[in-house]
Amino acid sequence: MIAHLNKAMLIIALLLPATAATAQLAPDEAARYRLVEAQQTLSQLEGTLSQPIGSSEIDRFWQQVNRLRKEAMLCVEENASFQERINGELALLGEAVEGEGKAIALARKTLERDRQAVEQRLAGCRFVLLKSEAVQEQLEKQRAEQQARTLLSRSPDLSALYTAAETRKPWYRWFVSLLTWDGYGWTHIHSQGLVTLGVLLLFALGTARVIGKRASLYIARHPAPEGTVAGDALAFVCAVRRYRYALMITAFWTLFWAYIAWKVGTLLPLAVIGFYLLSFYLFLTATRTFINPIPPAAHHLPFTEAATRRLGRVMALWGGVACAGGIMSLLPAFANLGDFQEALLRFIFVLIYVVVLIALVWSLSSISDRYALRSARFAITLVLLATLLAEAMGYRNLSIYLTVAITQSFLLLLLGWLVSRLAVDFYDSLDEGRYPWQQKLRALTGLSPTEHVPGLLWMRLLTTILIWGGSPLHCSGYGRCPTRNESSCSPT
Repeated sequence: MIAHLNKAMLIIALLLPATAATAQLAPDEAARYRLVEAQQTLSQLEGTLSQPIGSSEIDRFWQQVNRLRKEAMLCVEENASFQERINGELALLGEAVEGEGKAIALARKTLERDRQAVEQRLAGCRFVLLKSEAVQEQLEKQRAEQQARTLLSRSPDLSALYTAAETRKPWYRWFVSLLTWDGYGWTHIHSQGLVTLGVLLLFALGTARVIGKRASLYIARHPAPEGTVAGDALAFVCAVRRYRYALMITAFWTLFWAYIAWKVGTLLPLAVIGFYLLSFYLFLTATRTFINPIPPAAHHLPFTEAATRRLGRVMALWGGVACAGGIMSLLPAFANLGDFQEALLRFIFVLIYVVVLIALVWSLSSISDRYALRSARFAITLVLLATLLAEAMGYRNLSIYLTVAITQSFLLLLLGWLVSRLAVDFYDSLDEGRYPWQQKLRALTGLSPTEHVPGLLWMRLLTTILIWGGSPLHCSGYGRCPTRNESSCSPT
């Protein structure tokens, strides 16, 4: 009797997984319909991609195909796990033998039927996955071809625009249109709004005055701090004290006009101008903090003081030119600029920006004795001169692409250098026990004052890999060319 009971329990144990699998793998018409619909959608997209399409359609199709690809990957993972479980249950049941019980035979038959259904569904999901990857490759090809056409599209150059009939009109007409443009929305500003702006600016001046007093007290208490972080803190306080009025005025100006633009829907250019100026003074603050500190903050970079001072001045000039270019980009929105006037202003800006960027590259390479940096400046200079030539010849999308790519690469390099420098100073102070909390930590771990922290070398190596290998040093993002009636050019 005990033997029969054990056999019955074994049959029940084998039937329960089969029943559960059968319940989960029951024919799902909705899932099968979605799979067929995904295959049809991908087939239609393949037919559509046989002809060139627009950039907006490429982005829309990419999102759609990416969603189908994620669903197919999830379907493959789920059905693969079901397949493994069914194969395991069939292995427990073993091969069919004569005289076995009907319950075991029924469980084996159900599992084989479910395995066949899972294999069919898995094949369909893998087909959708492969087809979605093929469609994504076609979309990438279309995107690359479209970007190549956009970058190499040529607009009329300055000489052609100058000989056009439109340039015969007075040159000062755009300035008159700038003053008489009726799109500013001045009618929405009443005396109460102007009074509010005046009160905010007075409050900004008072706040700047308080900040100056607090900064002076901090400088008096920390005349000569030890360590890079403490030195950067003192340099930051000195920089904030130097630019406190400009920072506060531009900040409150930007907030006021942004609120007005949000309420009435106009006057947004005034908020944008304030934002550009605020960004410029924040950039100046960062430059005078890390590159060229203001006395009494001391110079603590591993380069000569004259070289870093020259680099800081060139960076400040570069930030000013970039700010002026951002403000100048607003002119076509509310000034009646002709094609020649707009192209001329753009060429003048690109000329000044390229010259300043070349000076920045040479200043940056001159502070180091590494041969690689000194050799790279010649290549970067040639690329920037080619950018200027492309702008003069009418290849405006190509010029803005190269300019933005070099600028973004420089900013990423500067940010990576700053973060790595702070990390090196942190590990050095931890190894030396420079601060009280670090001395307490060393005492708790039983380290003597002259003993190095174990494993710190690997932490330095890991941090360096995360900084320079985790974030790719290439330009990314989308940027619209500042010319009218042209496609967007985006370094990707």
